[in-house]
Amino acid sequence: MFGCRHEPDNMAATERFRIFTLPHLLPEGHSLILNRASYRFGVYILTELAAEAESKILAQEVMSELEMLAILQLLQCYPDYCPYEILLATIFGKTSDEARAIVNRAIETQTMNRALRLLRNVLLKCRGILHTFKLDIANVHRLGYQLVVLKECTTSLGEETFPRRTGK
Repeated sequence: MFGCRHEPDNMAATERFRIFTLPHLLPEGHSLILNRASYRFGVYILTELAAEAESKILAQEVMSELEMLAILQLLQCYPDYCPYEILLATIFGKTSDEARAIVNRAIETQTMNRALRLLRNVLLKCRGILHTFKLDIANVHRLGYQLVVLKECTTSLGEETFPRRTGK
């Protein structure tokens, strides 16, 4: 569904590192590598590599398990959006049916903000992580979230800047 792939809980050693090239989001030859095995204290690492003669690390971020699960789902769904129910099910351990019922009930009762508050809090932290890679998360109205290129800001001197990460 929607190009998303749900990962099994038991991961083989070869699945530890997931590589994403993200056409139209990353420059050609660049890739994001997500290490899905946690380090001490439940920390996960996302790395951007440039494919040159020697691979070069361009950026790297650490994240919590919840942030890793959300970012993994968004990466797997790209270039499509990731439906709300997939993110809810993955991050909060709900079944697909339970997550779909939460979303449908919220749409019917016009309580989407309240129903998705915890998900939005996790995604807010994910946005800070993704800004390091000049990526962002966009809301696809009443459907889900999608990875997009971070919009540039211009200083009064005409220099390109990107919003600074304000902490975790």
